[in-house]
This record gives sequence, C-alpha cells and structure tokens, in this order.
Amino acid sequence: VDRASYKEHVDTDWHKFNLNQRMMGNPLLSEDEFLSRAGGGTAAAEKQGEEQKPKQTEVVADIPAGMVNVCVAFQHSGEKWSYKFLVTTGSTVLDLKKSMIKPESPQEDLISFSLKRGMLRMTNFETIDQSETFDFQFVGPEEGQRLMDRDGQRKAREDEEAGEREQKRQEAAQAQQRLEAEVDERRRQERAAEEELERSKQAEAQKQVEVRQEAASRKDDENRRREEHQKKMQETSRKEEEKRREETRRREQERAGAEEARRRDEDRRKAEEAEATGKREAERQREEERRRAEEARRDEESRRQQEAKQEEQRRREEEQRPAEVARSEEESRREQEAKQEEQRTFEEERRKEEDGVREA
Repeated sequence: VDRASYKEHVDTDWHKFNLNQRMMGNPLLSEDEFLSRAGGGTAAAEKQGEEQKPKQTEVVADIPAGMVNVCVAFQHSGEKWSYKFLVTTGSTVLDLKKSMIKPESPQEDLISFSLKRGMLRMTNFETIDQSETFDFQFVGPEEGQRLMDRDGQRKAREDEEAGEREQKRQEAAQAQQRLEAEVDERRRQERAAEEELERSKQAEAQKQVEVRQEAASRKDDENRRREEHQKKMQETSRKEEEKRREETRRREQERAGAEEARRRDEDRRKAEEAEATGKREAERQREEERRRAEEARRDEESRRQQEAKQEEQRRREEEQRPAEVARSEEESRREQEAKQEEQRTFEEERRKEEDGVREA
C-alpha cells in the first residue's frame, strides 16, 4: 500500500472506530460490517452494536494509596462514553496512554491519539499528580509522531535547563563550603594567636605598665585588621553572587527572546498559508460562478431556438390543416408550453438549491 492510500485509510471513520474497539478490547469490524452499522443495518447488527457499546464506568470510591483516578471521555458517530483508569501518582501522560491500549498493540496506536484537558492538549511527558478528566482526540499516526517528537524535544530542553540549575546550585554550595572552611581556618589561627598572646601576657605580668599598654595596642590593631579582612571577604562574596545572578538573568532573557522569535515566525507562516488558501478558494468560487452563468446562457439560447423551431413548425402545420384542427393543436401546444415552463422553473429552483449547498 502506498503512502497516500494509507493516509486516506487512516482518516476514515472505519479506522477510527476500529481503533476505539481495539483499545476497549472489543472485536474489530470489517468494512462491510461497519458500513452496514453506519447505514442502519439489520436488527441483529444493531443488537450486537448495543452489546459491544462501551458503558460509562462507575466512579471508583476507594482509590489505593499512591494511585489517582483518571477519567477519559470518548465520542464517536454521535455517541459519547467515558472510561476510568487507575494510574500511579506521578505517572506521565504517555504511561496513561500505554495503559489504554493492549500490550501487543503497534506503536502507531500509541501515538495516533492525544488527551486534552479542556481546549489544551496534554504533552506526552506531563505528570499526573491528582485525579483528572481528559478528552480523547484522534490525530492519526503522522500527526501523532510529529507531536511525540516535539514533546521529546521540549522534555530534553527542560531536562537540560534543570541540569544547568542543579550544576549552578552545586557550584554555589561548593563556594559556600570553601568560604566557611577559610573562615574556620582564620578563626583557628586567631584563637592560636590569642592563646600565644595570653601566654606572653602571663609571662610579662611583671613588666612595666608601658609594656602592657603596648600589648593592648597590638591586640586592638589585630582586631581591627581582622574586622577589615572579614568585611572585604563579605564584599567579595556579595559581588560574586550579584555577578552570578546577572548572568542567570541574561541567559533567561536570551532564551525568552529566541522562543518569542520562533513563535512569531510560526504565526507569520500560518497567516501566509491561510491567506493563500483564501485566495485559492475565492478563485475557485469565481470560476464556478462563471461556469454556472455560461451554462444558464447556453440553456436559455437552446430553449429559444427550440421554441422558434416549434413555432415555425406549428405555423406551417396551421397553414396546411383546417381551422378546427388548428384550434385543437393550439390548445395542445399551450398545454405543452405550460408544462415546459413548469419544468424550467423546477430545474432553476433545483439549480439554485444546489448552488446554495455548494456555497455553504
């Protein structure tokens, strides 16, 4: 099967119906069986469809610890139903989708549908931390693969950013540890110096008052230098922290700018595609109007030629037949013209209805 035929088959209601049947564990239908059911079918087929129709599940009253209850709403051919699944707290949307299909199902079944919360599509790697209600949406294998690739890229970016933040946190912690080790070493040295000074003071207790004053002056100088050194270290640490914060803000602004530029490019591309589609549709409508006008003109011209031929034939026949026969034929001709006029009116009304349906 070529790619175009396969894509056309995936977009059919038959394929979507069988996909839901496979996920619910129900038997699949052939194309004739599906068409028979869609067109009304027999009473036996309708009864079988009612037996196989998924019913709305009951609400789970007691949810086990570490599990959450997820309700998935389905809709197909005017029918709506829901199904509830128990998944582990913190599971991803991809884990929920795997639990919705059979283990032996192919990969295309897993990526051919998405789950929506309201109007927003849930990415495959978002986690489920509480009870949720999602809507089932069939997107097909090609669109599903594109969404899966995009979700994977987004997950990789988030993991990379988390790794960078963790590395920065570790670097900051290591710098703090080094700073604390340096402070402890300085304090140990200061305590040793103080002990040495105290021993000197005890040995020089008998010295003159001038010696004690000089020792006190040296101690004051040492304390002042120590305080100045601590202030310098604190100022250095503060500057380094400000520098790291500024670098973090700059990187975040650059990432935000790149993301905004990408969104603008995507919006511009979509707008250009929509404008091109509108122009093609307008050109097609104008061509259709010209075609209908040409058909109406040809029909009117043909009708006039036919009427002229009939009138000429009638005139010749009247010249050759008696007056009584002519009157009878005149009445018959008028009845025929009335029928033809009624037929033309009916054809014009039907053509207007068809044009209105095509325009709609």
